[in-house]
Parts: sequence; structure tokens; C-alpha cells
Amino acid sequence: MPKVSLAEKPATMKSLRLKNLVDEVLEQLPKPRTDDVIEDVFLSIEGNEIWKASYDRMVYESGKAAVIAWTGFWVSHAEQREGDQRHTAARSSLIESYSKLDVKTAKRGKKVKEAEALKAMHEHFIANRATLPADTRDYREVILALIMDGIATDVAFARALEKPAYAW
Repeated sequence: MPKVSLAEKPATMKSLRLKNLVDEVLEQLPKPRTDDVIEDVFLSIEGNEIWKASYDRMVYESGKAAVIAWTGFWVSHAEQREGDQRHTAARSSLIESYSKLDVKTAKRGKKVKEAEALKAMHEHFIANRATLPADTRDYREVILALIMDGIATDVAFARALEKPAYAW
């Protein structure tokens, strides 16, 4: 397989390293978390040189806009909250604005094992191939993670394929 340069890679996240970083940061934040949890995560990343180095590497590989948007997405997913009220980021210099996560999302189904999630994802893809965008494969890992976390397969596809806008 030929090597692909960084310029030729799609801007989507190719791995779940960012999700893992967000999960690690969230574990260190005090509970209960506020509606400003997205800004809190970015502030924590900014203040920890190991997290910041990892974050900077992802920005280099995938672009700042993609990493910021997906960080907000993964925070929202982990917190099972969403929101559309935009606020200027006053404490973190990594983002300009973010959404306050003030609305609980719908209850998730039970978590599923990877093999079961892969099967569900494959079946959905085959059944809906004609209507899915050409770059759907770029989101494979995100879709798989969402299904494994108990998100319905059709919802997992929709969430992964929409451009996340929880932070800018």
C-alpha cells in the first residue's frame, strides 16, 4: 500500500486517539460537571503539557478545525448532553466559542461488543450504500465507537457524518 502524505489525508479523525484524550481529561475533571464542560476540557488540555502535546500532534495531522469540532463532539457524547447556545470562550485560548451542554440526550441502548457492532454497521452500510456519502468509510471508527456505546446504528451513522459544531 503506498504511503499517503498528510496533505492527501481527509480531515476526519483516522483513529480514536482524540476520544481517548477527551475521556482521560474528563476523568480528571470534578463532578458534577457544569454546562461549560467543553471549555473546561480545552482549558485542562491547555494546562497539561502531555495532553497539549498529544492535542497539538492531532491538530498537525488533521487540522485545527477538525480537532476542535471533534473534541466538542466527543465531550458531548461522553457527557450525554448537547446544546446549541453558543458562548465565547473566555478561559481557553484553544477555542473561540463553544456550546453549553445543557440538554440531556435520549437514553442509550446497552453497550455492544465490537463484533456485534461491526456486523450492525456492515449491514446498515450495505442496505444504505446508495444514499450514503462517498467518504463514509473515513468515519468507520467513529461509527463503530458510537454503536458500541449503545447508539442506534442509523443514529450513529447520522451523527458521525454530520459536521460536529460544538466548539470552534
